[in-house]
Amino acid sequence: MMLPILLMTLVGCDVPNAESAAQDMVGGGRLTLTPATCPKDVKRAIQSSDIPGLAGRMVPGAPIALVVCQGDSRAEITDTTRVTTFTAALNALPRVPPGVFSCPASPDPDFGLFFNFENGEVVGVDVDTDCSAATNGHKAGWLDESLTSEVSAIAPADSP
Repeated sequence: MMLPILLMTLVGCDVPNAESAAQDMVGGGRLTLTPATCPKDVKRAIQSSDIPGLAGRMVPGAPIALVVCQGDSRAEITDTTRVTTFTAALNALPRVPPGVFSCPASPDPDFGLFFNFENGEVVGVDVDTDCSAATNGHKAGWLDESLTSEVSAIAPADSP
């Protein structure tokens, strides 16, 4: 499967310091990336998105930047090729069937992936490594080990 190879392109050196400004040059113009600070409750933050297409795709459309949150730590990915590759990997995840299931409780924080669009809209995805699932609040997909590892690799270290 090509997913592990494609995801390896996401690890790079363009992740700025979490204390840097939340603005970056993207697509030739100024764009304020959202969120400027990571939410305390990722699950609650992602449920506020009402962008059309969320029931069919984890990340619909063509985001131009990605903010990765883990706890209070934040990283930005502004390379559109890397963002597109990561979006495609999330959209290819096998769908979690409808119904209720339980996951092990863990003190580990979830990862919040916030895909920023040129028009200012944001799609949030909660990555729960304990459940091996990701959700945008409307659709859920089962994670594979390579995607879980990739999210962990690009996520910032949690601040003390």
